[in-house]
Amino acid sequence: MRFAGRTLIVTGAGSGLGECLALQLGQRGATIACVDRNEALLGKVIERLEKQSTRCSGHLADISDAEAVEKLISEIDDLYAGFDGLINNAGIMQSFTPISDLAIPDIEQITRVNYWGMVMLVKASLPILERRPEALIVNISSLSALVPFPGQTAYGASKAAVRSFSEGLRMETEGSSIEVVLVMPGAIRTGIVDNSPFYSEQQKAELRSLSEGRSFGLEPERAADKVLSAIEKGRHRIVLGGDAWLLDKLYRVAPIATSRLLRWAARFLPAIE
Repeated sequence: MRFAGRTLIVTGAGSGLGECLALQLGQRGATIACVDRNEALLGKVIERLEKQSTRCSGHLADISDAEAVEKLISEIDDLYAGFDGLINNAGIMQSFTPISDLAIPDIEQITRVNYWGMVMLVKASLPILERRPEALIVNISSLSALVPFPGQTAYGASKAAVRSFSEGLRMETEGSSIEVVLVMPGAIRTGIVDNSPFYSEQQKAELRSLSEGRSFGLEPERAADKVLSAIEKGRHRIVLGGDAWLLDKLYRVAPIATSRLLRWAARFLPAIE
Protein backbone atom coordinates (compact mmCIF):
# COMPACT_ATOMS: atom_id res chain seq x y z
CA MET A 1 0.00 0.00 0.00
CA ARG A 2 1.05 3.56 -0.74
CA PHE A 3 0.11 5.86 2.10
CA ALA A 4 -0.42 9.18 0.34
CA GLY A 5 -4.08 10.19 0.54
CA ARG A 6 -4.96 7.36 2.95
CA THR A 7 -6.53 7.68 6.39
CA LEU A 8 -5.09 5.40 9.07
CA ILE A 9 -5.67 4.75 12.77
CA VAL A 10 -2.53 4.33 14.91
CA THR A 11 -2.99 3.08 18.47
CA GLY A 12 -0.39 3.80 21.12
CA ALA A 13 0.49 6.86 19.06
CA GLY A 14 1.55 9.00 22.02
CA SER A 15 5.09 7.68 22.30
CA GLY A 16 7.73 5.27 21.02
CA LEU A 17 7.13 3.30 17.85
CA GLY A 18 3.51 4.46 17.56
CA GLU A 19 4.51 8.12 17.63
CA CYS A 20 7.18 7.54 14.97
CA LEU A 21 4.76 5.59 12.79
CA ALA A 22 2.23 8.42 13.00
CA LEU A 23 4.81 11.10 12.16
CA GLN A 24 6.31 9.17 9.24
CA LEU A 25 2.91 8.25 7.86
CA GLY A 26 2.11 11.96 7.93
CA GLN A 27 5.32 12.69 6.06
CA ARG A 28 4.21 10.14 3.45
CA GLY A 29 0.99 12.07 2.91
CA ALA A 30 -1.46 10.13 5.10
CA THR A 31 -4.16 11.43 7.43
CA ILE A 32 -3.69 10.04 10.95
CA ALA A 33 -6.21 9.28 13.70
CA CYS A 34 -3.96 9.02 16.76
CA VAL A 35 -5.19 6.91 19.68
CA ASP A 36 -3.66 6.79 23.15
CA ARG A 37 -4.74 6.54 26.77
CA ASN A 38 -2.30 9.26 27.90
CA GLU A 39 -3.80 12.68 27.21
CA ALA A 40 -0.53 14.62 27.64
CA LEU A 41 1.43 12.38 25.24
CA LEU A 42 -1.44 12.40 22.75
CA GLY A 43 -1.48 16.20 22.77
CA LYS A 44 2.25 16.36 22.07
CA VAL A 45 2.12 14.05 19.06
CA ILE A 46 -0.82 16.00 17.62
CA GLU A 47 1.25 19.20 17.97
CA ARG A 48 4.14 17.57 16.11
CA LEU A 49 1.86 16.34 13.35
CA GLU A 50 0.25 19.74 12.93
CA LYS A 51 3.69 21.38 12.72
CA GLN A 52 4.53 19.15 9.75
CA SER A 53 1.12 20.03 8.21
CA THR A 54 -0.35 16.56 8.61
CA ARG A 55 -4.12 16.22 8.72
CA CYS A 56 -4.76 14.47 12.01
CA SER A 57 -6.98 13.98 15.06
CA GLY A 58 -6.40 12.80 18.62
CA HIS A 59 -8.60 10.23 20.35
CA LEU A 60 -8.29 9.43 24.05
CA ALA A 61 -9.33 5.80 24.60
CA ASP A 62 -8.63 2.65 26.57
CA ILE A 63 -8.46 -0.11 23.97
CA SER A 64 -9.05 -2.81 26.59
CA ASP A 65 -12.62 -1.48 27.06
CA ALA A 66 -15.05 -2.97 24.51
CA GLU A 67 -17.53 -0.09 24.75
CA ALA A 68 -14.72 2.47 24.35
CA VAL A 69 -13.44 0.64 21.25
CA GLU A 70 -16.86 0.66 19.57
CA LYS A 71 -17.27 4.35 20.35
CA LEU A 72 -13.74 5.13 19.08
CA ILE A 73 -14.18 3.40 15.71
CA SER A 74 -17.61 4.98 15.20
CA GLU A 75 -16.17 8.41 16.03
CA ILE A 76 -13.29 8.06 13.55
CA ASP A 77 -15.59 6.63 10.88
CA ASP A 78 -17.93 9.60 11.25
CA LEU A 79 -15.08 12.13 11.32
CA TYR A 80 -13.40 10.96 8.10
CA ALA A 81 -16.28 9.18 6.36
CA GLY A 82 -14.38 5.93 6.66
CA PHE A 83 -10.71 5.02 6.95
CA ASP A 84 -8.23 2.86 5.04
CA GLY A 85 -6.06 1.28 7.67
CA LEU A 86 -5.61 0.23 11.28
CA ILE A 87 -2.20 -0.09 12.97
CA ASN A 88 -2.53 -1.98 16.24
CA ASN A 89 0.59 -0.80 18.05
CA ALA A 90 -0.66 -0.19 21.62
CA GLY A 91 0.55 -2.64 24.24
CA ILE A 92 1.93 -3.05 27.74
CA MET A 93 4.93 -5.02 28.97
CA GLN A 94 5.15 -7.01 32.17
CA SER A 95 8.23 -6.96 34.36
CA PHE A 96 10.55 -9.97 34.29
CA THR A 97 8.47 -12.04 36.73
CA PRO A 98 7.68 -15.78 36.73
CA ILE A 99 4.05 -16.77 36.36
CA SER A 100 4.05 -18.14 39.93
CA ASP A 101 4.62 -14.58 41.23
CA LEU A 102 2.30 -12.77 38.80
CA ALA A 103 -1.24 -12.12 40.00
CA ILE A 104 -4.17 -13.30 37.88
CA PRO A 105 -5.55 -9.72 37.48
CA ASP A 106 -2.14 -8.66 36.10
CA ILE A 107 -2.13 -11.53 33.59
CA GLU A 108 -5.67 -10.58 32.58
CA GLN A 109 -4.64 -6.95 32.08
CA ILE A 110 -1.67 -7.90 29.88
CA THR A 111 -3.89 -10.16 27.76
CA ARG A 112 -6.76 -7.68 27.56
CA VAL A 113 -4.55 -4.83 26.30
CA ASN A 114 -2.13 -6.75 24.08
CA TYR A 115 -4.51 -9.31 22.59
CA TRP A 116 -8.17 -8.52 23.25
CA GLY A 117 -7.72 -4.82 22.50
CA MET A 118 -6.33 -5.73 19.09
CA VAL A 119 -9.14 -8.24 18.45
CA MET A 120 -11.86 -5.74 19.39
CA LEU A 121 -10.34 -3.03 17.19
CA VAL A 122 -10.09 -5.39 14.22
CA LYS A 123 -13.67 -6.63 14.68
CA ALA A 124 -15.04 -3.10 14.92
CA SER A 125 -13.01 -1.94 11.89
CA LEU A 126 -13.58 -4.83 9.49
CA PRO A 127 -17.03 -3.71 8.22
CA ILE A 128 -15.55 -0.29 7.38
CA LEU A 129 -12.34 -1.62 5.82
CA GLU A 130 -14.24 -4.17 3.70
CA ARG A 131 -15.93 -1.28 1.89
CA ARG A 132 -12.62 0.33 0.86
CA PRO A 133 -11.01 -0.48 -2.51
CA GLU A 134 -7.72 -1.07 -0.68
CA ALA A 135 -7.31 -1.49 3.08
CA LEU A 136 -4.66 -2.41 5.62
CA ILE A 137 -4.46 -4.01 9.06
CA VAL A 138 -1.07 -3.99 10.77
CA ASN A 139 -0.66 -5.90 14.03
CA ILE A 140 2.49 -5.32 16.08
CA SER A 141 3.45 -8.55 17.82
CA SER A 142 6.91 -9.20 19.29
CA LEU A 143 10.05 -11.28 19.18
CA SER A 144 8.45 -12.95 22.23
CA ALA A 145 5.93 -14.51 19.83
CA LEU A 146 8.81 -16.34 18.14
CA VAL A 147 11.06 -17.13 21.12
CA PRO A 148 9.76 -17.65 24.68
CA PHE A 149 11.50 -15.56 27.34
CA PRO A 150 11.64 -16.70 31.00
CA GLY A 151 9.89 -14.20 33.22
CA GLN A 152 7.91 -12.90 30.24
CA THR A 153 5.52 -15.81 29.83
CA ALA A 154 2.27 -13.83 30.09
CA TYR A 155 3.52 -11.08 27.77
CA GLY A 156 4.91 -13.62 25.29
CA ALA A 157 1.65 -15.59 25.28
CA SER A 158 -0.35 -12.42 24.54
CA LYS A 159 1.96 -11.56 21.64
CA ALA A 160 1.93 -15.14 20.33
CA ALA A 161 -1.87 -14.85 20.26
CA VAL A 162 -1.49 -11.66 18.19
CA ARG A 163 0.71 -13.58 15.78
CA SER A 164 -1.68 -16.52 15.40
CA PHE A 165 -4.72 -14.24 15.05
CA SER A 166 -2.97 -12.16 12.38
CA GLU A 167 -1.85 -15.15 10.34
CA GLY A 168 -5.35 -16.64 10.48
CA LEU A 169 -6.94 -13.31 9.56
CA ARG A 170 -4.59 -13.00 6.58
CA MET A 171 -5.82 -16.34 5.25
CA GLU A 172 -9.46 -15.40 5.83
CA THR A 173 -9.08 -12.09 3.97
CA GLU A 174 -6.96 -13.42 1.10
CA GLY A 175 -8.43 -12.29 -2.21
CA SER A 176 -10.24 -9.36 -0.59
CA SER A 177 -9.25 -5.68 -0.53
CA ILE A 178 -7.68 -6.06 2.94
CA GLU A 179 -3.97 -6.65 3.46
CA VAL A 180 -2.94 -8.04 6.87
CA VAL A 181 0.62 -7.34 8.01
CA LEU A 182 2.28 -8.94 11.03
CA VAL A 183 5.29 -7.18 12.60
CA MET A 184 7.53 -8.94 15.12
CA PRO A 185 10.06 -6.45 16.49
CA GLY A 186 13.05 -7.20 18.66
CA ALA A 187 14.43 -4.55 20.99
CA ILE A 188 13.38 -0.99 20.16
CA ARG A 189 14.50 1.94 22.28
CA THR A 190 11.03 3.12 23.30
CA GLY A 191 9.27 4.03 26.54
CA ILE A 192 7.35 0.75 26.82
CA VAL A 193 8.92 0.01 30.21
CA ASP A 194 8.41 3.60 31.42
CA ASN A 195 4.73 3.33 30.44
CA SER A 196 4.22 -0.11 32.00
CA PRO A 197 2.10 -0.35 35.18
CA PHE A 198 4.11 -3.40 36.28
CA TYR A 199 7.37 -1.61 37.09
CA SER A 200 8.02 0.60 40.11
CA GLU A 201 9.93 3.84 39.60
CA GLN A 202 12.97 2.17 41.19
CA GLN A 203 12.81 -0.74 38.73
CA LYS A 204 12.47 1.64 35.79
CA ALA A 205 15.54 3.53 37.01
CA GLU A 206 17.47 0.24 37.32
CA LEU A 207 16.58 -0.72 33.74
CA ARG A 208 17.58 2.73 32.47
CA SER A 209 20.94 2.42 34.23
CA LEU A 210 21.50 -1.01 32.66
CA SER A 211 21.15 0.52 29.19
CA GLU A 212 23.18 3.69 29.90
CA GLY A 213 25.92 4.16 27.37
CA ARG A 214 24.71 1.19 25.31
CA SER A 215 23.03 1.29 21.95
CA PHE A 216 21.21 -2.05 21.95
CA GLY A 217 18.05 -2.14 19.87
CA LEU A 218 16.69 -0.07 17.02
CA GLU A 219 15.89 3.60 17.36
CA PRO A 220 12.09 3.93 17.04
CA GLU A 221 12.45 6.30 14.06
CA ARG A 222 14.46 3.71 12.15
CA ALA A 223 12.11 0.90 13.19
CA ALA A 224 9.09 2.87 11.95
CA ASP A 225 10.77 3.58 8.61
CA LYS A 226 11.63 -0.11 8.17
CA VAL A 227 8.03 -1.15 8.91
CA LEU A 228 6.45 1.37 6.54
CA SER A 229 8.99 0.71 3.77
CA ALA A 230 8.34 -3.04 4.03
CA ILE A 231 4.57 -2.47 3.80
CA GLU A 232 5.07 -0.27 0.72
CA LYS A 233 7.01 -3.16 -0.85
CA GLY A 234 4.11 -5.53 -0.21
CA ARG A 235 5.58 -7.58 2.64
CA HIS A 236 3.12 -9.24 5.02
CA ARG A 237 5.45 -10.68 7.67
CA ILE A 238 8.16 -8.45 9.10
CA VAL A 239 10.80 -9.67 11.60
CA LEU A 240 12.30 -6.40 12.75
CA GLY A 241 15.85 -6.04 14.06
CA GLY A 242 19.01 -8.13 14.06
CA ASP A 243 18.27 -9.57 17.52
CA ALA A 244 14.83 -10.78 16.42
CA TRP A 245 16.25 -12.34 13.25
CA LEU A 246 19.15 -14.03 15.09
CA LEU A 247 17.16 -15.38 18.06
CA ASP A 248 14.45 -16.68 15.74
CA LYS A 249 17.05 -18.65 13.78
CA LEU A 250 18.87 -19.89 16.91
CA TYR A 251 15.66 -21.08 18.56
CA ARG A 252 14.63 -23.00 15.46
CA VAL A 253 18.01 -24.74 15.26
CA ALA A 254 18.82 -25.19 18.98
CA PRO A 255 15.74 -24.49 21.14
CA ILE A 256 17.11 -25.97 24.40
CA ALA A 257 20.47 -24.20 24.23
CA THR A 258 18.81 -20.91 23.30
CA SER A 259 16.31 -21.27 26.16
CA ARG A 260 19.15 -21.84 28.64
CA LEU A 261 20.97 -18.77 27.33
CA LEU A 262 17.87 -16.61 27.75
CA ARG A 263 17.18 -18.01 31.23
CA TRP A 264 20.73 -17.06 32.24
CA ALA A 265 20.38 -13.55 30.81
CA ALA A 266 17.04 -12.96 32.56
CA ARG A 267 18.71 -13.27 35.99
CA PHE A 268 20.29 -9.83 35.52
CA LEU A 269 17.00 -7.98 34.98
CA PRO A 270 14.96 -6.46 37.84
CA ALA A 271 11.85 -8.40 38.84
CA ILE A 272 8.59 -7.09 40.24
CA GLU A 273 8.42 -6.84 44.05
